[in-house]
Amino acid sequence: MNQTTITKNTRFTLKELYSYRDLLFIFSNRHLKLRYRQTFLGIVWVLLQPLLLSSIFSLVFGKFASLPSNNAPYTLFALSAFIPWSFFFQTVHRASTTFTQERELIAKVYFPRILLPLSIACAVTVDFLVGTLLFLGLCLFYQYSLTLSILCLLLLFFPLFLFSCAMSIFFSSLNIFFRDISLIVPFFLQVGMYLCPIAYSVNLVPDAYLFYYHLNPLVGIIEAFRFSFLGLSTFPTYSFIYSCICSILLFLLSYLFFLKTERKFVDYL
Repeated sequence: MNQTTITKNTRFTLKELYSYRDLLFIFSNRHLKLRYRQTFLGIVWVLLQPLLLSSIFSLVFGKFASLPSNNAPYTLFALSAFIPWSFFFQTVHRASTTFTQERELIAKVYFPRILLPLSIACAVTVDFLVGTLLFLGLCLFYQYSLTLSILCLLLLFFPLFLFSCAMSIFFSSLNIFFRDISLIVPFFLQVGMYLCPIAYSVNLVPDAYLFYYHLNPLVGIIEAFRFSFLGLSTFPTYSFIYSCICSILLFLLSYLFFLKTERKFVDYL
């Protein structure tokens, strides 16, 4: 039987991760079970969270503030953006502390440590799928007709998944050395929700700030999802291409940062 010795120079490449795909599934399955174990409503929370928040947005921003919703029911308008944002939020928030929470496993067992944040992203994908089914159900309730643009969802999910993993890998690696990252990330995510077109349309952003606003990669991704869900007439082509490029580059940079810092994990844990 082969034995592997854990040293500071032990590292994995992306190519080698494929051989550990079963372990990725095990970690993802464990996250799902731990999240809903000993909860009263269980996985029903996956439905309630986006439904309640989109309803609040509909009341505050749709009824009280009378913000435009591109001729769609405001609940659907908000939910179409909240589904991709929720995936990003849940992935980064839960993955940012994964290395410190699994310190004993990291110190004793030899496996690609990058699987820990990636497994959380895979687990949260279940929430994304449930949220999508919820949206389709609400479309029937509101008698809102879907278009063929809904078929773009699988294509749009790739940059969302990549960008979420990039931020997760970066923050979880950084949290090893600076534990206050676990306090900064929730604040960063709360502020980020208002910097993304979730409760409002990009059309409401003043022209003078549009360039800076679109520097946020999530803007193009969320607008593309809104196009796919609601069948809007214009696809945010340039913004989405920029988001895709940023997602790929940030993932590569976060992976390189992980490789550079991984050898020091055990010392700081």
